[in-house]
Amino acid sequence: MSDKFLKQTIEHTIDIKGSQFICHLQRIKTMNEAKEIIQSIKKEHFKATHHCTAIILGENQCNQRSSDDGEPSGTAGIPMLECLKQHQLTDVIAVTTRYFGGTKLGKSGLIRAYRQSVQEALAQTSFLEQQQQQLLTLRIDYSQFEMVNRFCEQNKAITIDNIEYTTKITYNIFVDCHESKKIQQQLIHLCNGKIDICPGEKRLMEIPCKKD
Repeated sequence: MSDKFLKQTIEHTIDIKGSQFICHLQRIKTMNEAKEIIQSIKKEHFKATHHCTAIILGENQCNQRSSDDGEPSGTAGIPMLECLKQHQLTDVIAVTTRYFGGTKLGKSGLIRAYRQSVQEALAQTSFLEQQQQQLLTLRIDYSQFEMVNRFCEQNKAITIDNIEYTTKITYNIFVDCHESKKIQQQLIHLCNGKIDICPGEKRLMEIPCKKD
């Protein structure tokens, strides 16, 4: 399964038996950035009793850390981390801040609460995934433009990059690599062979996850 990334930062609050759990989800690039976020949240919520964390960094979720921040061992950071892992997320930090409401939840209750705080926050956001794309440079006649443009706009595997108008139209598009040959064949068929297609560079792009 490919890694996924948060599309946007989110903060979500739940209340359980008087305790308030505030989950902050944010995309990060380094562990230092994660530490800065934790310190900022601690400063903002300086009266809170706990700031539990789960962090995943790197390709294939290779760097993982979690902290219970004073809660009983295994009741906060690990359940939060498991939620992030189940969504195949990386380069992400989850910080759940708890304001104690006076009622003890017990170990099983804490595990459910911290897991729920991340699950509900994740439900409020959307995700990105990386897709390798290839540049295709198309040279077409002006009479073909409307037909080719409609085809490109309707194909989700195509990103229109640039269009130049000279004696002919030069149409630059990026296509998902696994769809490149198929799209080239479709364009040749669409234009009855009267099209020049020049494959070019490849790039790694972030696109919305298909399930979103």
